[in-house]
Amino acid sequence: DPRSVIKHISSCFEGIKTLKFITPPEGEAAIPKSCSAMESRHDPEIVQFHETFDCTGAVELWLKRLEEHVQKTIKSILRVAKPKADQWESSPEHTREEWIKEFPSQLTLLGSQMIWTD
Repeated sequence: DPRSVIKHISSCFEGIKTLKFITPPEGEAAIPKSCSAMESRHDPEIVQFHETFDCTGAVELWLKRLEEHVQKTIKSILRVAKPKADQWESSPEHTREEWIKEFPSQLTLLGSQMIWTD
């Protein structure tokens, strides 16, 4: 049952408080094994995965896959966030304040640092 492992997820992943499980459809196994998002440990921020993640197989293997899945999710969000950040100065409808509210805080910090060092 992946939910028993999730109680300890912040010991494995410092920034993750929990995963958001998808409730299985009627008639299927009652134990949820698919996740749609992660919740930040330090603030009430939910980051949607780029695709559903399945917590199946040996625990150590799906935890490794989860690490890779989180990295892919962050990269996919950054691919959208960075070009929007590049529009701060050229477009009055795309302000930095709106951009910060639109994307996860980890990515707004990273994107800001990328722009600052360009």
